[in-house]
Amino acid sequence: MKSLCVVVLKNDGEKARKALAALDVIRNDLIIEKDEKRLYIPVFASLKIEESLKEYKIVERAFQKRKKRVRSYKELINLPSKIRNSLPSSFDIVGDIAILKLNKELYEHKREIGDAIVKAHKNVHTVLMDKGVEGCCRLRDVDVIAGERKTKTVHKEYALEFKLDIAEVYFSPRLATERRIVTQQVKDGETIIDMFCGVGPFSIMIAKYKNPKKIYAIDINPSAIEYLEENIEKNKVKNVASIQGDAKEVLPTIEKADRIIMNLPLSSIDFFEVALKAIDIRKAGIIHYYEILEEDKLEERIQELNYSANKLNCSMKTLARRMVRTYSPKQKHFAIDLRISKKTHS
Repeated sequence: MKSLCVVVLKNDGEKARKALAALDVIRNDLIIEKDEKRLYIPVFASLKIEESLKEYKIVERAFQKRKKRVRSYKELINLPSKIRNSLPSSFDIVGDIAILKLNKELYEHKREIGDAIVKAHKNVHTVLMDKGVEGCCRLRDVDVIAGERKTKTVHKEYALEFKLDIAEVYFSPRLATERRIVTQQVKDGETIIDMFCGVGPFSIMIAKYKNPKKIYAIDINPSAIEYLEENIEKNKVKNVASIQGDAKEVLPTIEKADRIIMNLPLSSIDFFEVALKAIDIRKAGIIHYYEILEEDKLEERIQELNYSANKLNCSMKTLARRMVRTYSPKQKHFAIDLRISKKTHS
């Protein structure tokens, strides 16, 4: 498009740009043009230029428009203000797939919302609407609302790659930092049980960056185990044994562990006593326990865990507790690191 511009020699370009910026006349919606000797700085018509910068020539010239940077997908959606406030402020991105939850009042606008996310995020090729997690395998009920019609992707995290199908397995990118925290605690030669491994993010990160003796990666979902085995090969890791089955049935059949990961936050409590029986209490093993609950219930839950430990003649010490993520307005996803040892009798 055509615009007035200030013509300056390249050597004077920075000086002129600062002077024009001080006058607040530079057109930032257009791209500065140049040839071998000169710069053409697009400006708004203003007497200030003629009065203050008489040494520069002003001409009219065609310019290219600068692409507007989109800061949020919300900028691309035109919705009534009464429902606009219901638009989600965040969503998960797994590989090249965005996953978001929508209030029912937004369902009729789901395609418009999905298209806006694809336009705003160059690396997003598909948008899924998450209608909830169901069943023992924690599977998301999803609909494709924009982009390519697919649910398979490859997610990258800390230089690792995880192949998965969002409709067949559960995976949360929001636990990336938590996986790193646990990995950093692992010591050489440990035997580790990942009770609910999914496609292997905890197990594979530990195997890749630490030196465990062996990791038993267990999941009841056959699809998760298939992807786990692919991801073991993809990331070139060793010492990870994949086991498909119910952790309650599998743990009594394998060796005692130095460390157990219990990331089944909606029902970990149902498996805690099984984990206590599987930890090597002679070495004071570690359990990384995860649960979703209200913050004011956290202390009560720790007391219940301690009661279970005492019942099985174990001593429990809480090493750390941290909030992993917000799950709902009232509930949070907590991590509790526990040291379990043999109870000493005085």
